[in-house]
Amino acid sequence: MPDNPNPKRPHKLEDHLHGRDYDHSHDADEEVDHDHDHYETDGRLEDNALWIQDHVSLLSVGIDIGSSGTQVIFSRINLRRMGEELSSRYFVVSRETLFQSPVSLTPYRSEELIDDAELGAIIDRAFADAGLHPDNIDTGVVILTGEALRRENAEAIASVLAEQRGEFVCATAGHHMESMLAAFGSGAARVSHDSGKRILNVDIGGGTTKLALVERGKVIATAAVHVGGRLLVIDEARRIVRLDPAGRHLAAQAGFRWSRGDVADAAAMERVAEWMAEAILASVSERSFPAEVQSLFLTEPLPRLDGIDGVMFSGGVAEYVYQRETREFGDMG
Repeated sequence: MPDNPNPKRPHKLEDHLHGRDYDHSHDADEEVDHDHDHYETDGRLEDNALWIQDHVSLLSVGIDIGSSGTQVIFSRINLRRMGEELSSRYFVVSRETLFQSPVSLTPYRSEELIDDAELGAIIDRAFADAGLHPDNIDTGVVILTGEALRRENAEAIASVLAEQRGEFVCATAGHHMESMLAAFGSGAARVSHDSGKRILNVDIGGGTTKLALVERGKVIATAAVHVGGRLLVIDEARRIVRLDPAGRHLAAQAGFRWSRGDVADAAAMERVAEWMAEAILASVSERSFPAEVQSLFLTEPLPRLDGIDGVMFSGGVAEYVYQRETREFGDMG
């Protein structure tokens, strides 16, 4: 056989990594194992372009402006796209709380206006304590609830906060949404889901009381009553410095015709608080409501509450129900 004018050049395994000489042969005594050639890089999975496309991490802030309290919470939310389902939708797979501010009393300038400057200072202080700047925030929500929402400048303030403190959604929670949020936030929905029990959650806030009936983890009915712990506020001299219309009405039901500037002694405050507590009990235990209780409903009452396995309390007043708080804040709580 004549000599091949272009003989195949013997080579080593490293030549494969450089794409040399695809048509080749090996020396008889050379060890070769193509099945275990490795082409992966040593980089982190999180730096892979495909991984980044399917995984998103967002820094979120939630600002809750309620009747009596304002709180700010920062979280990191991790989302993943379900690529294996050929879907472009992202799902939340985990959430980490980065910072939670203490609850501050929602500041008011008058019966009609929220103190926007003081509210802004509360929120800016939360950013500073968390070591974050609005430019760091990817998403968030400003939510107004209860009596705070009734103030004339409430929605305007929320819109400004949403614009200046980051790319937020501005929302106002209606009575039914508040009741549902309270059921999930208090853990009542989780308890009901895990135990299979029917739970009534009673959320007593500063301006309203939200009721939620939860069955096997699902909120099946909600309602709200215009009774709250901070509809009336006194100073150190027991002089009334804040009296919402609902607070004036509740005091009248207990026999007091109060106005701002009047003095409310301890016995009188106790009497009003007792009337309010009895009204809440009546709203969840009676089917034929007295006229004075019926007038307090902000929604339709809950349906029949037969078969309730347990009752949970949430909201600011719940801290006193469960004896976790003993301080006085000059209100009905």
